[in-house]
Amino acid sequence: MGYSLKNNIREDKIKTNGECPVVIRVTIDRKSYRHPIGENIKPKDWNKKEDIPRKSCSNRDVIISKLETEKNKIRDLLNQYYFNNNKKYPSIQELKNTLNSQKGINGVSKPISIYYDDFVEEYIKKKNLSHGTKRVYLNTGYRLKEFFTTNKITPTWDVFNEDFYNDFVDYYLDGGRNTEGTIGKYIKNLKTFLKDTHKRYKLVRPEQYETFVVMKEKPDFVVFTKIELLMIKYYIGLIDIKQDDWFDKKEIKLNNRELLILRIMLFLSLTGMSYVDFDKLTYQDLENNEDLENDTTLSFIYIRQKTNMINKVVVTLTEDIVELLIKEFSIYIPQLDLSSKHFHISLRTLEQKVKILWGYIDQLKSNNLKKVNLSGEKFPDMVHYPRLFPKVPNQTFNEEVKLVLDKIGINQNVFLIEKRNRKSNKVEYKKCDIISSVSGRRTFITHSLQDGISMEVLMKSTGHTDIRSLLRYNKVDVEDVNKQFLDKKKRISPTDIWVDRKTKETKKKIINKNSKK
Repeated sequence: MGYSLKNNIREDKIKTNGECPVVIRVTIDRKSYRHPIGENIKPKDWNKKEDIPRKSCSNRDVIISKLETEKNKIRDLLNQYYFNNNKKYPSIQELKNTLNSQKGINGVSKPISIYYDDFVEEYIKKKNLSHGTKRVYLNTGYRLKEFFTTNKITPTWDVFNEDFYNDFVDYYLDGGRNTEGTIGKYIKNLKTFLKDTHKRYKLVRPEQYETFVVMKEKPDFVVFTKIELLMIKYYIGLIDIKQDDWFDKKEIKLNNRELLILRIMLFLSLTGMSYVDFDKLTYQDLENNEDLENDTTLSFIYIRQKTNMINKVVVTLTEDIVELLIKEFSIYIPQLDLSSKHFHISLRTLEQKVKILWGYIDQLKSNNLKKVNLSGEKFPDMVHYPRLFPKVPNQTFNEEVKLVLDKIGINQNVFLIEKRNRKSNKVEYKKCDIISSVSGRRTFITHSLQDGISMEVLMKSTGHTDIRSLLRYNKVDVEDVNKQFLDKKKRISPTDIWVDRKTKETKKKIINKNSKK
């Protein structure tokens, strides 16, 4: 049993002003529920073919934004229920009850900061803790508010996940104002708060915060291998099907949503961006560096606001990223359907690819882009522009990427070293089950260091200002250790140059000593 979400209008409830409610029709096990989004529209302004408002609609952007926000909220709820209830979706009534229970007085939810302050007061009294301990807990709450405000993050319960943990630690580690021990106390207090919230209100799930490591040691994790990145490129159509077989290709049909999730995962792995930065990125951040000595180069240049420091980040568009963005454009622009010309995008030169990409971006920025559709095939509007990709909330992405990676075969068993009850244990997982958006950042940093990118240059691309933060994302496995030592550490031999030099120096000293006698 699956589910479907479809935009719709209630023409059976037309008001006196001629408008009717805009809804999302949720279908689960052949039963439907029409979820209102709080907006109205005249039937003549609704495009029934594309299920969105027509361009002539005065509040078109507002309605589209609310539709996406509500659909993402419903997806989050459905996915959370699915993973917590033996891979079963809720009934329509259960979904309606859950959606209604999330609203507080006058439909406004209670802020997380209020939950936290209430928790501190009750927890201190219950445990009979000192005023000093209370100050530590209150300081943690202040740091949490500071993190959300500075990074312009809307505090919601689904924000708490592995990506939040890494961004929070980086935020306070990069500034140099906090030691790892201090940050460890913040994390410990947050875990206690989230655990209490789950127990009392069921607003968060244990898997959201159980992986938070109290900073004393570097946690173990996984990254994508280069073969696995090639697999993702193949399934989203960036590798010519005629190319040699280098993995067992499965005949899998992926829907548009699954392909979008794979494209986002690949983008994160090729750029090293955190999901917070990725979510804010637009085509306006892309610059054409024509003053370079070589060919034209494109870069994303954006600002990370961290610990009262403005950090300028430069992400160079490598050939893989250029190909991926052209692929993203081709979904919406008919004349960019390169495969129809029997000349696959991967076979073009980098100069040609950059020229194609920048040409269409330039037209979009100047609002001069016109679709030339000769095939009659349906191409959707790029309603998410200037965003690079349609919006997918972080929590939703982390849940859906596990399913699609399992589907394409990135699901082998891996072992991680985990500390439980003060003992280190070797724990087995399916690789897809421990992948999240932060795996892209880890993959990028690990591969960049392996490829010989210097740490100074890499930190400029990732936005880190402290090398300790950068190295938290570097994965060094047994193969890397063996390869480097076998390549670098050669057998000690009498024929080595340094031995010959040392022998000559010893002979010279003996001659000098004898001459003095």
